[in-house]
Amino acid sequence: MNSMFLDASVYGGVLTILWHCRSIAPERLWGDFYISLLSELKKLNVWFATASQAAAWFRMRRSITFESATFQGNKLYLRLKSGAVAIDPKFIIRIHLPETMRTGSGGNGKGYMDVTWQGAKDIEIPLN
Repeated sequence: MNSMFLDASVYGGVLTILWHCRSIAPERLWGDFYISLLSELKKLNVWFATASQAAAWFRMRRSITFESATFQGNKLYLRLKSGAVAIDPKFIIRIHLPETMRTGSGGNGKGYMDVTWQGAKDIEIPLN
C-alpha cells in the first residue's frame, strides 16, 4: 500500500488526487493505472467526495464545539454543540488516553481511542 494512503488511513485526514486532462504519458496508458488506484482506495473504505461535498463536511466539522468534558470513574462525559444536521461521513472523536489506560486490561496499546460521533449533544464514553 502506498505510504500516503497508509498515513491517511492511520492518522486520518484528506488525500486529494488531482487528475489532469493532460499528462506526460499518452491517454491510452491512463486506464489501467486509474482503475488500479480506485481499487486500492476502495479497499480502505474511503469517502469519495466532490469538492463541494468536502467543503460542506469541513464547514460542519468547524461548527462543532466542546462545551464540557468531565471524568467520572472510568467514563468520559462530553457535551458538544454543532450546527450540523445530517453528518455523512460521521465525525470521529479521538481521545488520547493517559499512560495507565494504554495497556493492561482493556487497553488497546495505541494511546488513543476513536469514537464515532452520531450527532448527540451529550455523550457518555466508557474508557476501559
